[in-house]
Amino acid sequence: MLFIFRAAFWIAVVAAFAPAGFYAPEDGAFAREARAILSTPAREAAQAASGTGDRAAEDLCEGHGELCAVGRSLASFAGVMTEMAAERTRTALDDRASAHRDAEREARRAEEIFARAAGEPAR
Repeated sequence: MLFIFRAAFWIAVVAAFAPAGFYAPEDGAFAREARAILSTPAREAAQAASGTGDRAAEDLCEGHGELCAVGRSLASFAGVMTEMAAERTRTALDDRASAHRDAEREARRAEEIFARAAGEPAR
């Protein structure tokens, strides 16, 4: 999970320093490298494990059933961990909001006590 945050941070940093009109041509070196990365066997295995692959990915799973099973297990585990992290984050945010509301109530209550003690009218 931390990797995702780090990746998002560094992508934002690089994007902040990229020139405003920056683009990569479709036939340039960047596009060739991206196509090479996207056609790796690992990508095909990941597609096959997630069930969104094409025929080549299905062929890979036929020959490497254990690899696909591990990929499915990892995908399932990642989903469970993501849900757990999201739930903990929601709980922490709710707790923090509740503590903030409680602190505000205490501050108002203290303010009212001091106002009564000073003989000021109630608000």
